[in-house]
Amino acid sequence: MLSAESEASLLYSAKHVLPARAKLNLSLSVLGRRADGYHDLQSVMVTLALTDEVRILTAQFDHSTQRDEIADGSQKSTRAALDSMTGFDADAERSFSGEATALDWRVSTNQPTIPDNQDNIAWKAALAFCRAVGISPAAMIFSVDIVKNIPQEAGLGGGSANAAAVLRYLYRMWHRVGANAFGIDPHHLTHTVLEKAACTTGADVPFCLRGGIAFCEGVGERMTPLTLRSSYPVLLAIPPLAVKTADAYKRLHRARHESDVRLQPQQARFSNREALIEAWQDAFNKDALTAIAPLVNNDFVDVTVRQNPAMIRLFTALQDTGAPIVSLSGSGPACYALFEEREACRTAKLRLQKLFPNVRFINTTLSPEEDVLNLS
Repeated sequence: MLSAESEASLLYSAKHVLPARAKLNLSLSVLGRRADGYHDLQSVMVTLALTDEVRILTAQFDHSTQRDEIADGSQKSTRAALDSMTGFDADAERSFSGEATALDWRVSTNQPTIPDNQDNIAWKAALAFCRAVGISPAAMIFSVDIVKNIPQEAGLGGGSANAAAVLRYLYRMWHRVGANAFGIDPHHLTHTVLEKAACTTGADVPFCLRGGIAFCEGVGERMTPLTLRSSYPVLLAIPPLAVKTADAYKRLHRARHESDVRLQPQQARFSNREALIEAWQDAFNKDALTAIAPLVNNDFVDVTVRQNPAMIRLFTALQDTGAPIVSLSGSGPACYALFEEREACRTAKLRLQKLFPNVRFINTTLSPEEDVLNLS
């Protein structure tokens, strides 16, 4: 007969296919560099209907492999672990990640250019989850295949979306059976704690965890939800251009230093953040792209687009489609155009594919509904 612990472990094993939605930046303002090396941002982000597939092949807890120092007084150690998670903590993350060298885990993708296993952000998300609930990573068996549809390193948050999907799944399963296997109160793992775990994984992961549409601040961890009724058609344009985020920030700092820019235009137009958030929600309430367009901006357009002749041509061609909104997502290189009508979006794709055969064009839509962290 199975022991209670073994039974819980078997119940936790399941095969699930999870959608992981891409994100789009409707605005992105870089306010300055923080003492920890990260940047303070203000950004309105929205999820897209474009998704990766995160296929959970195995996710099991095995209480018998839990380390003694964590197993003893698990309630107390779990509470301490949760309380300690206040945001990015590189030293703690490196220390905890040291346990990852001999785990019975596997993370793989269908793209050879994306790292597998411990170098994949989905693996890092599972590690952050273990740290959040106060268990040893060795107490979990974890196997995931990721089918990539979101272009990588394009500013669309594909890796962050994968990490968020893993966190949502583990959260649900922890509340269903995992916490009981360790004698831990599952209610200690709240939505807030999960968002802190997301924050330790990557800057865009907290937003991807929640999804929908939100005004994001800090490094992306502080979110004010917004509402948008329409799922506007989107044309994504991904050129064969590598844009490293760190290099993009360096170019932005250099450009600002050379022009002595201290305050970006969008911040200069509004007296405070509350006024800016209100302006965004008022624009969304009008349910017209022409109302939203004046608020759309991305500081990286100056360095990713306007310093590259090929990007200028692509960006100009998108504007020439007549789309009410054309901008850049993240630090690029993905550009996008928002349309009122699907047919206009499809027509633009067909025309631009002929003009730019080396650019990948994708028709999708905004997907402004939040991901609900239910336990079913």
